[in-house]
Amino acid sequence: MSAIMDPPSIAAHETLWSEIHDLVAGSSYPDGWPNHEQCPCCESAHIRYDFSKHGLHHWQCRSCRFIFANPHPPEHVLDELYNGSYMNAVRKHVELPKARAGRTDAAQSMQEAFYVELIDRVSGLLDRGTWLDVGGGAGHFLAQVGRRLPGVEPFLCEKNRLSAEFARSHYGIEVLESTPSLLGEQGRHFDVVSSLAVIEHLSHPRQAILELARLVSPGGILLLNIPQYTTLCRLLAKSASYAVTAPMHLSLFSRRNLTGLLRNIDLLERPTIWDTGPQAFQWLMLAGLTTHHDVVIPTDTRETLESIQTTPYSDRQLFWYPKLSRIDQWPVVRNLLERLDGRVYMNVIARRKR
Repeated sequence: MSAIMDPPSIAAHETLWSEIHDLVAGSSYPDGWPNHEQCPCCESAHIRYDFSKHGLHHWQCRSCRFIFANPHPPEHVLDELYNGSYMNAVRKHVELPKARAGRTDAAQSMQEAFYVELIDRVSGLLDRGTWLDVGGGAGHFLAQVGRRLPGVEPFLCEKNRLSAEFARSHYGIEVLESTPSLLGEQGRHFDVVSSLAVIEHLSHPRQAILELARLVSPGGILLLNIPQYTTLCRLLAKSASYAVTAPMHLSLFSRRNLTGLLRNIDLLERPTIWDTGPQAFQWLMLAGLTTHHDVVIPTDTRETLESIQTTPYSDRQLFWYPKLSRIDQWPVVRNLLERLDGRVYMNVIARRKR
C-alpha cells in the first residue's frame, strides 16, 4: 500500500488537493491516524484492504460490502479540514454572495430541486414543530424549510464557524453550539432531525446515525441524504468513482448496507429509502481520470468552482475517454443504470418509535 501521493506542482493552498496533502502529511499519515478494527457500518470483524486513492487507503467489509477509509482522520484533522482554506473560500466566494442576493440555489453540495423534494416529502407527514439540521452549512436548506413550512422552528448544528455565523446573522437561524452527542446528553429532542450530504464525511456512521435518532422526538422524523456507492461502483469503478474523495468522504454506502444499518437501530421504524439524481455509476469512470484533476480554491466571487487538469492523460485514457463518454450519453444505458444499479443520491425518511 503506497504512501500519500505528492500533490501537483501548484503553490500551497491554491487548490483543494494541495491543502489536503499538507494537512494529511502534517498529521503523520498513516501511523498518526486511528484504525478501524471492525466495520463501522455492521460491526463485523471481517474487513480487508480494497484500494487506495491519492495514497489514502480504503477497506471493504466482507459481510455487508461497506467501503470505508482506514485509517481515518483524527478529530483535530477534521476540524482543520472543515475550517480550512477550501471550505471557507467556497462559503465566502461561491455560496454567500448568492444567499445575500436572495437566491435560493446558494448551496454548493446539492441542487435546489433535491432540497425541495425532501422538504415536500416531510411536509406530507409534518408541517409544524422543531427542525434540527445537522451539518447544514450556512443554513441554505433550513432557509428553504422556513419558506415552505412557516410553522417549523429551525435549528442548526454546524462545524464550520464561518457557516454557523452566516446562518445566524443572515437567515436568523438559531445555531446550537454543540454536537449531536452532547445535545442528546442534554435531553434535547426535535420533531425533525435532518442530515444531508453529511454521513459520508463521518468515520463512524453507525454511531452518528444512532445519535441523530436519539435526538428525534417519539413519532418524529429522521431525514437523511447520502451519496450512493453502488454495486458497479464497488466492483468496476472502485477508486475512479466520483464518490471516493477521502479524507472528505470516509464512508461509502450502498442501498443494501444502509438498509441493514437502519433496520438495526431499534429506535426507528422501518425506513423509506428512495434514489434521486442521475445514475451513480458511469462507464466514463473506467477511464480513470479522477486523479488527474484538482479544484482551484476561489479568491473572488464566482458562480461555480473551477476544476483544472494537473497531470496529462495516458494514451490509453485518451483512446477510451470519447468512447466511454458516448456510451454514457445513450438514454437506454442511463435508464438501465438508474433502474438496475442506482442513482447518485439515497434519501431516507424514518420515524422514531413512540
